[in-house]
Amino acid sequence: MARDQNFAGDRTNWWIPNRACIEAMLRSAGLAVLERPADDVYLCRVR
Repeated sequence: MARDQNFAGDRTNWWIPNRACIEAMLRSAGLAVLERPADDVYLCRVR
């Protein structure tokens, strides 16, 4: 998403992580993704 656009009507919300980014953030937080039952839903466990 380009910086000059917005998300959910919020002009300050211009950064939206994609699936790879979210999974990388979860891993770096010490979590392991076990399942992804729906969009934007991640079932995780502590590694």
